[in-house]
Amino acid sequence: MEFVMINEFIELKAEKRVLLGTSASKKIRRISKKIPVVICINNKCSIHINIDYGVFENMVKKSNIYFCVINMKLDDVIYSVVIEKIQYHPCNSYMLHLDFKKVCMSDFIIKNVPINYINLDKSLALKSGAIMYKSIVSVNLFCKVSKLISCLDIDISCFSVGDSFYIKDLVLPDGCSLNNNFYNNKKNNTLIFRFSLPKKVLDNKDVSNIV
Repeated sequence: MEFVMINEFIELKAEKRVLLGTSASKKIRRISKKIPVVICINNKCSIHINIDYGVFENMVKKSNIYFCVINMKLDDVIYSVVIEKIQYHPCNSYMLHLDFKKVCMSDFIIKNVPINYINLDKSLALKSGAIMYKSIVSVNLFCKVSKLISCLDIDISCFSVGDSFYIKDLVLPDGCSLNNNFYNNKKNNTLIFRFSLPKKVLDNKDVSNIV
């Protein structure tokens, strides 16, 4: 199993937002071409800022923004943050608002890390006519900020017809672990994927003879 580590640190310049509320946010987006942002410092304290819309839009296109640490510069202070949520317009892809969370490199955060399958062209199961049934597309992990990963690569080349792969079979990198609050009640037996022959094939073949 392979992991795509995030070693990218993005820098963004911000300006403090004085006027708050829906009307003020609309003016910021329409006139200033900026996007309203909230940085959550802790459960009781937040900072309201604006950042350049075009600059951030380019970063979203070029980077896996949800798994990057962003150094947000506000005046002479730099905040290390990770993105919590991007709010989009309901009818298009225009970004309306951003939520960030202040972090330290030693902090642990919860991330839904997508699963990526590699070596499909070498898969024994697929070459034997099996269908790959995927139960989940991401894994809920507890990750150290300095060890963030953007995806989990699972090599399926050696899996055969009838094989299954579960959450408990994952081998995670240092600094990452399963989010116990999410998976404990399921005893880590959540199915990720399995290889099965189509019913018509099963009716006409002896699966034990398939390599």
